[in-house]
Amino acid sequence: MPRWPKRAEGMEQPKRARRRKPETAKGNLEPPDKTYKLRVPKDMPAKQFWSLTVYDRATWAFIQNPLDRAGLGSFNKDTLKANADGSVDLYFGPKAPASLEANWIPTMGKLPYLWLRLFGPEEAFWSKAFKMPDVELVD
Repeated sequence: MPRWPKRAEGMEQPKRARRRKPETAKGNLEPPDKTYKLRVPKDMPAKQFWSLTVYDRATWAFIQNPLDRAGLGSFNKDTLKANADGSVDLYFGPKAPASLEANWIPTMGKLPYLWLRLFGPEEAFWSKAFKMPDVELVD
């Protein structure tokens, strides 16, 4: 787990923070032919916006796909299907779950590597009061 630098008295926190979240509670995201889910809580600690980007672990590049979609974030909220509690489930893998293509990032059989970015991270992030859920295996 990365250590976040403590800010000196009177200094502002950085405007952006990123968090690598490439594994499930049981370990790495393998094999690449599986679909995974990350639940994004309703109240993400970001003043501006949040974003999840999926990269190809072999090349560290975006994964080319027919949707031309490398990530999803709060700027997509109008098209994402939200859960009853306001959270959003984001899926990534070779196939979209039924009726959830809007919440899906295609991986085209590549081994995914995730970056979660918070723009304007709030104090809950810096103090570690906020805990991001683990990635879950769907199938």
